[in-house]
Amino acid sequence: MKAFVTYLKKESPAMQLPSGSTGWIELPNGQRWNPGHTYKFNAQQPRRPWWRRLMGL
Repeated sequence: MKAFVTYLKKESPAMQLPSGSTGWIELPNGQRWNPGHTYKFNAQQPRRPWWRRLMGL
């Protein structure tokens, strides 16, 4: 039985970062991170603390 690597014809294309990313990067601790999600879904600014909103700062 041959190893499956011998059946591969060409390399996979490189992942394109940061926009349009569809791949996941495995971090050294084993977690997976999709860098595209941080750019796509965090378009809003972080919410200010309630006391700053109350004082209008």
